[in-house]
Amino acid sequence: MSHIHCHLTTPAMDREVKIPALGEHMIYPTLIAAAVGEHFGLTACEIEKGISRFVPTRMRMNLVQRGENITILDDTYNANPQSMRAAIRVLSDSHSSYKAAVLGDMFELGPYSPALHTEVGECLGKQNIHCLVAVGDEAKHIAQGARATGVPQVYYCRDKAEARAVLPEIVKPDSTILVKASRGMKMEELVARLVELTPEG
Repeated sequence: MSHIHCHLTTPAMDREVKIPALGEHMIYPTLIAAAVGEHFGLTACEIEKGISRFVPTRMRMNLVQRGENITILDDTYNANPQSMRAAIRVLSDSHSSYKAAVLGDMFELGPYSPALHTEVGECLGKQNIHCLVAVGDEAKHIAQGARATGVPQVYYCRDKAEARAVLPEIVKPDSTILVKASRGMKMEELVARLVELTPEG
């Protein structure tokens, strides 16, 4: 779950590469990086080596492995509707028996904010996510969308203090927990709380 494989074809190379990142959406920046490298004269081996050394930015889909086969996906750096859906697909693709999402407000969406938050909640149901903890004013719409599409457990929390009280309910063995919201929500505080609640790996 810590990497993806893809077949990379450019005018000068055609080979299998391993991208040390999560989510099929990471293929696109990899292709761009390969094209730039090729333009500046890098060999196929040098491009592949560069791809293999990719390190995600802090709080961008970082895996936090804990005991009892628990994985926390720390994607708290920022969020928009497209990146939320991509992160939910990564969560859905995990092999865990229990999949939970702790999602907060997405900012600066204007008058479309309620509908866009609702669509994120609906995506959770369509991707068969087991649990949602929705945090923040706009996140109530995520909760509504999740309930409407049959997510089995939905908690709505007005703020992070309420969410902290709920988190012990979603910590289970063999689980993957995604945490994501806009930067202003500072959801890394909830990642830290999940680390406290889970055993060391």
